[in-house]
Amino acid sequence: MNSEAEDLCGFRENASQGMNLLDVSREQGFSGTVIELCDNSANNMGTNQSAEYELSGIPHVVNVAALMGKDGFAKAFYLTFVRAD
Repeated sequence: MNSEAEDLCGFRENASQGMNLLDVSREQGFSGTVIELCDNSANNMGTNQSAEYELSGIPHVVNVAALMGKDGFAKAFYLTFVRAD
């Protein structure tokens, strides 16, 4: 995570590695949104999924793409936050 994403999400990467997003996020709605987007992307062979969410009082579009392995299972997720102007 870059520092801007850390500020938007409200937690630091180095303090949260290996932890569940539900345990580190200050907003359960944000966690639920990201987890749902990850599940939807993984179940659609990595296709980008997006939703609008307000982070730190500013509307953003959250984009998630699953990085799929040869076995057809998601191995990682790529998230981007784009300010919705």
